[in-house]
Amino acid sequence: MNKIVFSVIIPIYNSSKYIEECILSIINKGFDNLEVLLINDGSTDNSKDICQKYADEHENITLVNKSNGGVSSARNAGLELVKGDYILFLDSDDYYINDIFHELESKIKEFNSPEIIIYSMLLKKETTSAFHKLTLPDNFFINNKITKTETIYPILFGTSYLNSVTRLCIKKELAQQLKFDENLHYGEDFVFCVELFLKSNTILYCDRNFYLYRFNEESVTKTYNKELFFNLKKTYIKISDVIDKHSNIHIYKNCLYVRFLKTSFDCLLQLYLYEKDRNVRRLYIKQILNDDLLNESKQIKYKNISKKNKMILFLLRNKLFLFLAFYIKKMKLSFRKGKK
Repeated sequence: MNKIVFSVIIPIYNSSKYIEECILSIINKGFDNLEVLLINDGSTDNSKDICQKYADEHENITLVNKSNGGVSSARNAGLELVKGDYILFLDSDDYYINDIFHELESKIKEFNSPEIIIYSMLLKKETTSAFHKLTLPDNFFINNKITKTETIYPILFGTSYLNSVTRLCIKKELAQQLKFDENLHYGEDFVFCVELFLKSNTILYCDRNFYLYRFNEESVTKTYNKELFFNLKKTYIKISDVIDKHSNIHIYKNCLYVRFLKTSFDCLLQLYLYEKDRNVRRLYIKQILNDDLLNESKQIKYKNISKKNKMILFLLRNKLFLFLAFYIKKMKLSFRKGKK
């Protein structure tokens, strides 16, 4: 096998519906200097058989079978085996588009092997043929330079743009310094990305759509979890602790607080949308509104936040239950109209 430039890690769990399209999006690109690590995380469907077929046919595809441990466990298993100079993470129900590998290789040579390359992605809903571009703000990339304090950190802590490893091409030496937290079931990407960008020195943004993220609206209902707020809270606490250890980024804690307020609101919205037991719904809403971290987040100043976030902050800060319920119901109606 030739020198391996890219290692693609794909965690797999019961992905028989999409995994073949996912694998083909790599091997059909006509780029030979790569390896594919298929990490079968205890699938109970025929994902393993599909993966074995491609592993038998292609010497650069390796199938690793392990007991079910979750996506973080699968990614960590892949990180231990990679041989390429750069690592990419691909989810088994998504796929690559355009000439991703040749173009990334060109950027690596042109910009003297940056530690991280960020690229854009497209979102496709299962119910429509339309695509939505998930890109970064217009002023993110200025004169071929990215400064972490002026561009990365506000977006990293305040938005979800940079919280997924699937839109990153990462130098192996950097990625292998870290592990995904296997104790986190939500937001494990967020924590990994925060620690990754803190350790990095050279970052490049390539405004090209290389990744197709498949969004299944039905799965939102199926995966509804009334404990979501408390699981996500663990992630925010961990990131808050990371910020506290770095004095140079402490000013961005306000961004994290605003984001946690939005997350809290989204969890309240999910309870209204999907929790059918009225007593359970009331109990969890009360617990969220009285949460200690939420109360800490509510102390932020109104300056430099959007009107929508100001409204959410005002309602949460003053515990205006009736108005909050009305606002959530309004969001609930607009959400359902948007699905039609």
